[in-house]
Amino acid sequence: MNRANVYPISTAVLCGVLRQMLDEEVNLINARLKAEERNIEVIETRSSRARSYANLISVQLRDGAGGVDWVEGTVLHPENLRLVSVDGVNLEIPLAPYMLLIRNEDVPGVIGRIGTILGDAQVNIGHFALARGGADLMAIGVLTLDSPISDDVLAEIRRLPAIRDVRAILL
Repeated sequence: MNRANVYPISTAVLCGVLRQMLDEEVNLINARLKAEERNIEVIETRSSRARSYANLISVQLRDGAGGVDWVEGTVLHPENLRLVSVDGVNLEIPLAPYMLLIRNEDVPGVIGRIGTILGDAQVNIGHFALARGGADLMAIGVLTLDSPISDDVLAEIRRLPAIRDVRAILL
């Protein structure tokens, strides 16, 4: 993939990240300027390393405290965009406008409790992918939802004893 092909993808990713962070309008035209204004560095690399997918997009986000989020996705065909890895843990789920990312201790009952909380809030689950791995052997769950969830529902999930992190994702 040449630079001309990578630039629009990295700009779209940057736009999505900034929309989650900022309370102002972010679009494909101003995303790079807004990142520059906030001293956010965008590094684009390409690799010819053999992988399971012909077209794999890998995104790493590093914060000032040393935290790293790493996701990978692929385009199987124009209408089939997939998230295929979170923090090095392989899973596969289609992308959707409303998603939920959960990191939790791998103990019985977590999936059921999350489903009950979402059901009580009238939020329907479209897909649920679960995998475990990484150095800490935590479970990682990614859900596609039919509607956004409120901060109260997110807080209720966060209060479950086994939950280590939960994030609503808007694409």
